[in-house]
Amino acid sequence: MLTASNTFLWFSLADLAGVAAVIAYVVFRKMRSGRVWLEVVDGADSGEKWILADEEAEIGRDAGQCRVALKHDTQTGRRHARLRLSPTRQFVLEDLGSQGGTVVNGVRIAQPVTLRNKDRIRIGQSELLFIDQR
Repeated sequence: MLTASNTFLWFSLADLAGVAAVIAYVVFRKMRSGRVWLEVVDGADSGEKWILADEEAEIGRDAGQCRVALKHDTQTGRRHARLRLSPTRQFVLEDLGSQGGTVVNGVRIAQPVTLRNKDRIRIGQSELLFIDQR
């Protein structure tokens, strides 16, 4: 029961347990909806994962500007590549004019490329796996 006394709010343990259950449910639903992610499978940031829940995400070394930050890969540009969600709900990858280029499944890309589940992306010295389980 929630009570107010001398401008303080008091919560019972049952109130807090209810709030915790609601938060856990929301987090669980968000995780299930985030069925698209990038995972570093080779390189200095190996093991890092990013759920792709936004319409757009930049990939690069600059953690301040890039949602997908390969902070320990000195061969990755500060703002190296961009992932965006197309109107058809597919993720499209484009290189942002980086020196080292961006490679998808062994082929250096010159134009934006639509990604498919399990595509491998090489940026700098890092290899990322694109997973789409929608």
